[in-house]
Amino acid sequence: MILKRYDGSSIENPDWDEVEAYLDSLKQNGPLFAILKRKRMYYLQAHINDEGLFEMEFREGSEDRHYHVDFACTREVMTDAFSSYFSNDNRWRTLLEWRRETGAA
Repeated sequence: MILKRYDGSSIENPDWDEVEAYLDSLKQNGPLFAILKRKRMYYLQAHINDEGLFEMEFREGSEDRHYHVDFACTREVMTDAFSSYFSNDNRWRTLLEWRRETGAA
């Protein structure tokens, strides 16, 4: 697993404490996003918006397996989703209501 950070750097094989500390550092004035990547095109991503809430998306390979949530979530829900994804327990799949990306702008 790889934690990709806003500044372009990455941590390979992070432990949960490293991931959680970085998620706690996300702020509206930066850093703005985090990506937890299992392999190429398999990831969970969070981006903090202007209201201080988190827009979430995930992808599992091809473009037709790219999903987002319609409504931004709290830091607590975002962290819970990342914790579940990190632990590979799949609870993150039902924690939020995911919608398939349509490709429309």
